[in-house]
Amino acid sequence: MQRARFLERERKLTAEKRRKYRGRASIRLDVLQFPKEDDSDDEREQDPININRLKKLFWDAGGPERLNSQNFIAALIDQDQLDEAIRASETSAGKLLDDSFPELNFPAGYQLQCLNGLDRAGAGGKVLFPGDKRWTVELYLSGKEFSPM
Repeated sequence: MQRARFLERERKLTAEKRRKYRGRASIRLDVLQFPKEDDSDDEREQDPININRLKKLFWDAGGPERLNSQNFIAALIDQDQLDEAIRASETSAGKLLDDSFPELNFPAGYQLQCLNGLDRAGAGGKVLFPGDKRWTVELYLSGKEFSPM
């Protein structure tokens, strides 16, 4: 019985994730925000040991492999804000869904609420070239009833 409930919950989450998924884009690291899980406005703290470990992995791999799905960061966004960013970036919603990884730009001061990847973004910020501080982010429509992670 417990296994059946677990599987049903898993199916519902997978369906919800598919329904809210809006695609992937290359986004500036300074736009990414990593709030604590307790719904406070404070940000999580980076783990220097993990950042150093990831930096070494990135260097050993010849770069941070931002297009590798294992390195993507998941984030929540409102549809209106996504539409505005798509217009400002002169791209399309369709491009977010294919494998072109378009650059998505946001207004100054905008913060995208990320669900994971704090240390990955921190390590990337240390190994990427100054003019290329961007990361691949998977975008999901925000909603209290859903968290893909």
